[in-house]
Amino acid sequence: MLSRREGQVLQLIAEGKSIRPIATLLGIADKTAEHHREHIRRKLGVRTTAHLVRWAIRMELVVP
Repeated sequence: MLSRREGQVLQLIAEGKSIRPIATLLGIADKTAEHHREHIRRKLGVRTTAHLVRWAIRMELVVP
């Protein structure tokens, strides 16, 4: 479903990181990190970052 990189981005989003720190940690451009976030949202059918976090918690990617 999600690519390896999208999974990494989702994990970092679920940990509360914003786009710039995600990009820095992964060694990618801010725009690329944003692009990944948008792809994740579309693939999962969610509208907001909060929904992404909830999805990650449900899938046990992170513990609340």
